Amino acid sequence: MANFTTRVVLHKDDKTYEPLDSETYEILHEAMEEQGFSRTIIGDNGHEYHLPPAEYNKIGDFTGDQVRSSAQAAAKKTGKKKSIIVTEGVRFWIGLKKVKK
Repeated sequence: MANFTTRVVLHKDDKTYEPLDSETYEILHEAMEEQGFSRTIIGDNGHEYHLPPAEYNKIGDFTGDQVRSSAQAAAKKTGKKKSIIVTEGVRFWIGLKKVKK
């Protein structure tokens, strides 16, 4: 199975990369979850961590194109312009906040 990190940034218009308000991102978060994305990541220690804002995790037997397409479908539900980048592979991090259960 492959590990994908996807970042989706929503824009006010075609002329700026200024991000949008949190209400619009809530629509995106729900739509991304419907597409099988998570806003958390599991470490080698078994602990779950929150990803940075506008980043999503997806694990499975997918291609990068499939992951990008599902992120694009989710972002389309916001009706806003978007930038999407998908990366595949091993992830290393520091300073992510641990999920409290």
